[in-house]
Amino acid sequence: MLVFMALVWRPWIQPYALKLAERTGWSMLLLALLPVVLRLALLAHHPVPSPDVYDEFGHLLQADTLRHFRLANPPHPLPQFFETFFVLQEPAYSSIYPVGQGLALAIGWAIFGLPGPEWYCRWRPSARCATGCCVPGPLRGGRSRAGCWR
Repeated sequence: MLVFMALVWRPWIQPYALKLAERTGWSMLLLALLPVVLRLALLAHHPVPSPDVYDEFGHLLQADTLRHFRLANPPHPLPQFFETFFVLQEPAYSSIYPVGQGLALAIGWAIFGLPGPEWYCRWRPSARCATGCCVPGPLRGGRSRAGCWR
């Protein structure tokens, strides 16, 4: 349906799109904001997901550990009852993953302070990914009429 609307409205949209394409910075900003705005628009029909895969719980454990300014938690006195995938019980209670994803989640958790911080931290990578599609064009040498893509 969106493709059909774009084909029908093309004569009216094309002049504005060409003006926008000449401004690389504004094009990249639009591409960065578009996934975030679309996700916010879909919140009514697709609510915030809860973690349901083992590795997501490992990342949340790492984020909670870093949020409390620790690199690992002390081991539990009865670790055999808390065994799960992607979590080390001994010598310390911690996630098996490196701190990169956990650090990003901990920062988002500290800023937003809402349950499900991993969802809010996924906005930044999706915005960066959408903008990354636009970056190589200007770096290849000069601007083209289409702005980002040559």
